Amino acid sequence: MLLGFTLYSIAMYAYLIPRANMSLDKICLTVGTNAVVIIALWLLYRKKENMSGKYNDVDNKKD
Repeated sequence: MLLGFTLYSIAMYAYLIPRANMSLDKICLTVGTNAVVIIALWLLYRKKENMSGKYNDVDNKKD
């Protein structure tokens, strides 16, 4: 999932940034914001996986 978001972001930047009249500061801010969003999504995904695993372990112990 993280790899998919990263590849999508790279493709979007490769297409949009050269066509935009943006300063270097705005480009760095955009890339940084995107990196923060990708990391947050990855952390939420991992948290969801860990919670799912805990519930499965509890269900298996009851059987």
